Amino acid sequence: MTEYTFELIFKLNKGESPDQHLDVLYEAGCDDATVGTGVHGFLGLSFIRESTCVQTAVETAIKNVKQAIPHAQLERAAPDLLNLSELAFLFGFTKQNMRKYARGEVTSVTKDFPTPVITGKTSYWHAARIAHWLNEQGVVKISDDKLNTLLALWSLNQAIERLQRPDLQMTDNFTALLQSAA
Repeated sequence: MTEYTFELIFKLNKGESPDQHLDVLYEAGCDDATVGTGVHGFLGLSFIRESTCVQTAVETAIKNVKQAIPHAQLERAAPDLLNLSELAFLFGFTKQNMRKYARGEVTSVTKDFPTPVITGKTSYWHAARIAHWLNEQGVVKISDDKLNTLLALWSLNQAIERLQRPDLQMTDNFTALLQSAA
């Protein structure tokens, strides 16, 4: 069994206090999570879950929460979209060092740093993509378990986004277009 670390954020009903669900979450199997109730109407659970694989760990965590709070809506999983400071912390670097990689100032790497998903004053990258790049460039060895966890959380967030899309047919059409143009 391997320990997988991840966070799940759920939306509750409007005006609902997350504090009222603490006991039922524990009883439903979320005894391996630290529950965050700081944002009214939302519930964050930071899991350290033992399982044979990351997908099972995440699936059982979601099922446990839904068993305890059937109306809770999964909003996102973390870590996924991270800024340079968060990436540096996740992978054990300084922010300045991570910024040098992002700006292309490190000459020992052969491929460009991945493009951010969101650009602006603060830019955001998929943590899984950065982990893969760090491994590929020999900067640091990211364990397979950690890389698989980051890939699973990215995939879960994509599934959540897909369900929230206003026009799935249009999304599918654009996906087909991009696949044929590749």
